[in-house]
Amino acid sequence: MEKRKHYIVELQVRDYECDAQGRVNNAIFLQYFEHARSQVFWERGYSLSKLHFENEDPVVARIEVDYRQPLQARDLVRIETELDFKKTYKILFQQTLLKQSDAGYVLAASASVVVAVLKSGKPAKIADTRLASMIDSAT
Repeated sequence: MEKRKHYIVELQVRDYECDAQGRVNNAIFLQYFEHARSQVFWERGYSLSKLHFENEDPVVARIEVDYRQPLQARDLVRIETELDFKKTYKILFQQTLLKQSDAGYVLAASASVVVAVLKSGKPAKIADTRLASMIDSAT
């Protein structure tokens, strides 16, 4: 079941995302990665709110982040996301955030996403959910 697909999201750091030292607050990086994961679902034709109303919620079960260097307001960044479908019950999102000015590695994240079935609250096999076509269409 191992198939991969690569996605890119670009954004600019906004002033209000920075702390008193002028650097992006570490919690904001989690929001950047969440935005990039959400974009992957949209690009694959999935609406997270529609999935919710269809009794399936993709949720982050685990996330691990490695910080390398800070970002400041107005920095342009690129988030590269790669999907990994090696596991039966989860999709692994490998994400890297790069500074566009010098292609410098800022941080990386690894997020395990499971699909929770709302009625039971338990994870479902990805192949048994509406996201199964995501696996089939990955190249």
